[in-house]
This record gives sequence, C-alpha cells and structure tokens, in this order.
Amino acid sequence: MSNENRKRNAAAAAQQKKATVNVEERNAFDNMGLTKRNADYMFRFKQQLDQLNMPAEKKRETVDTMVSELVKEQKSGATARNLYGTVEQRIEFIKNPPREKEALFTNYWPNAGYNFFIFLALFSIMYGVTLLFSKNSFSAEQAKSYGVAVIVITSIITGALMPIFTRLFDPAVKHTSKWYSRLGLMVILAIVWISVFFGLFIIIPNAINPVLPGIVYVVVAVLSFGASLFMRSKFKITTGLFVSRRQMQK
Repeated sequence: MSNENRKRNAAAAAQQKKATVNVEERNAFDNMGLTKRNADYMFRFKQQLDQLNMPAEKKRETVDTMVSELVKEQKSGATARNLYGTVEQRIEFIKNPPREKEALFTNYWPNAGYNFFIFLALFSIMYGVTLLFSKNSFSAEQAKSYGVAVIVITSIITGALMPIFTRLFDPAVKHTSKWYSRLGLMVILAIVWISVFFGLFIIIPNAINPVLPGIVYVVVAVLSFGASLFMRSKFKITTGLFVSRRQMQK
C-alpha cells in the first residue's frame, strides 16, 4: 500500500472516529432530559466551548449548570436560545462576562493610591526634564510651580479625584443619581481641583516648597512609577491611567 493510500485511510479513520464521538456526545444530551432543540443547542455549545482556553473542570461546571437550568426552565416552554441567545453569543458571554455592578467607592483607596503614584511620576519627570535642560532662570512665582510640596499635594488631590471622575459615568457602577446630577458633581470637583491647584502657589511658603535639582525629580519619577507597578500587582486597579479595559474586567 502506498504512502498516499495510508494517509487517506488514516484521515478517513480519524473522520469516522470524530463522527462517532459527535454522535455519542449528541445522544448524551438527549439522555439528560433535554428537548431535541435544547439538546442540539448544548451539543453545538459544547463543541465551541471545547475550543476555549479554559480549565476542563470549569467547562464541565458551565455545561452542567446550563443543562440543569434548561431542564427546569423548559418545563414552562423556555428554550436555550431564549435564555442564552445564540451559541455564539453565549460563548462570547463566557469569554467576556460582564462586570458586576459596584458601589461608587468600591476599592477606592487602592485606586487612589495607584493614581497618586502615577501622577507623581508624571509631574516629577515633566518638571525634572524641564529643569535639567532649561537654560533660563525662573521667577519666584514660576519657581513655586516646580516646588516639591506643590507637586506632592497636586498628585495627592489628582489621585484622590481620578477614581471618582472615572466612575461617575462608568456603566459598571450602581448609580443612584441622574446623569445630569453626576455631570454637575464632576464640574464642581473640577473647579475645586483647579482652585486648589492655583491656590497652592499662593498659600504655600517657599520654606516648605523648595525646588529640587532636576535629577532628584527624575529619581522620584522612577521610584513613583515602580510604586504604581507594585500597586497593580497587589490590588485590583480599575480606574486610572494605563489601566486597560481587559484588566478592569478581571
């Protein structure tokens, strides 16, 4: 027998084996008390579910849960399509389940801390690079904006407000007020932030707001960025800069 015939026979045998397995799996759903339509849905769903990168135990739990629900609900005429949508829609739901609704200040402090370090890093690197490469001297008022106290306090306030700004219109949050009320609150908070930012230049004395060497700000930026990475490794960070939608859904 030629190699070509062997390959053809092997392919035919594999196809026959696959067809036998499919028949057995389809019959298994028929024997679980499902209607023909629901059994067919679950068979097609399981075939696509098997293609996902999920633990086998998790796949079995998913199928068992859906079968139990269907056996119960089909008594009142429900179908799998009614309950779960198309097979493709159900697979997408399994792959990317919607986030549960949360309170506005859920997980607030870790997010505020993360944003504090991120903005401290951004402000520090911006001012540090400016100081390192600037050839002109600054006036007294200009120098205040480069002072360490202003940078730290601005970072604290920005870090504290960022989670609130981000979540005021987040669909994953249980909002108890209308959108226009939340928009008004956002405007008020923005005005407060701007007022505090410019007010710092007036009320903070130079004695506690020194302008540090540019290289010091660069070092602070690196350390702050490292601290933000640590926060992301230890806590569930869902609001802020450089936080991807994929991470929010974890």
